[in-house]
Amino acid sequence: MSKRFRVISIDRDGTFAGHHWLSLASMAILAILLMSSTSMAAAQSAGNFDTGTITGAVSDPTGAVIPHASVAITNTGTGIVTNAKTGDSGLFTVPALPFGTYVVSASADRFGKAATAPFVLNAGATTRVDLKLSLAAISESVQVTGTMATVNLSNSTAGTTLNANQIENLPTNGRDVMDFLEIAPGSVNSTSFFQGSVNGQENFMTGIEVTLDGQNASRPDISGFDETEGNEANRMTRASVDSIQEIDFANNGYSADVGHSLGPQMNIITKGGTNQFHGEAFEFFRNDALDAKDYFANSLTNPKVPLRMNQFGANLAGPIATSKLFFFANYEGLQQHTTAINSLYSVPSASVRSQFVAAMQPVLAQMAPLPAGCATIPVSTSCNFVPGYGTNLVYDPAALPTTVSENSGAVRGDSLLSKIT
Repeated sequence: MSKRFRVISIDRDGTFAGHHWLSLASMAILAILLMSSTSMAAAQSAGNFDTGTITGAVSDPTGAVIPHASVAITNTGTGIVTNAKTGDSGLFTVPALPFGTYVVSASADRFGKAATAPFVLNAGATTRVDLKLSLAAISESVQVTGTMATVNLSNSTAGTTLNANQIENLPTNGRDVMDFLEIAPGSVNSTSFFQGSVNGQENFMTGIEVTLDGQNASRPDISGFDETEGNEANRMTRASVDSIQEIDFANNGYSADVGHSLGPQMNIITKGGTNQFHGEAFEFFRNDALDAKDYFANSLTNPKVPLRMNQFGANLAGPIATSKLFFFANYEGLQQHTTAINSLYSVPSASVRSQFVAAMQPVLAQMAPLPAGCATIPVSTSCNFVPGYGTNLVYDPAALPTTVSENSGAVRGDSLLSKIT
């Protein structure tokens, strides 16, 4: 029996009120404690949020089915083998297989052995594999290609799946996993403030159900202020892009066990460990010094906005016990510094300030200082005056710096319980 559990997922976000402030050291210690606990709860003990099904038939060279043939389904990443037998009709079905790369082989008395080439089983998919055994010695092995079919014949769910290669290479501005929603069928990004809609259902409250490794991850995503969520300007909304194995979209026809909203379902599956150690480190950065100047930009009404953004992190995955227990760990951090320029911010000119009585001096002291070259009387004609106010108001561009700091980490464990006990 294979068991998947998401050990911990912690965000450290200086802008989202609902997140907990935890140091990276605390996060690591908590992960170790959870890993060593024998009472660790599975994220979804009987769920199939990250599993698929392999089904098929075994036949002889004439096309006649072979009953009671032995079928071995091998996960090439973890080395875990699942055995099955064909029924009287020569068919076999193996559900609840963890996503990954598989090889299916079959053998029977008085027949040779046949095996498929490696193929990928996605979460929620049903892949059909038909094997044809030749009349040959048992020692003979034949590799069969072109026998896999992933057309969904088991249910009427309509949707699409993004695999790890697509997730890694499709461009996203800011590396927000929810940006992938825009390429799902029926998705409309109608505004930059909210997420838009899918199949006509707006996403802000009821339009879409998002799950992360089987756990509910739905919430409003806005770049502003929400009364229940607080200030939200964070980019890592649910998981690091580099930690995601696949994303499944179900637009309609999904079953009741996954439908918890009026709109479509978005199932995000994180990566898992294998029998080999894998790791990577990354950094993405943006700097306004590398950006081209907007054709319509000017220093007064539409100045260039300073931007410094660094997104960095690392992944590490591998075995804890070969072919028994595996781990995947991810960390991603963000440091972003932007400066909004309020170019139309205006202040009273020097001539206006000179008319303030003594009792108004405390008010005058709280005002922004005058721009360079505009503190003389009469006011210099080189100052930028606000139209319609003569020389009483001058423009004084205000710089409003904003800093976003985020740290997100997750650890996932996968085990084959029958081999651990």
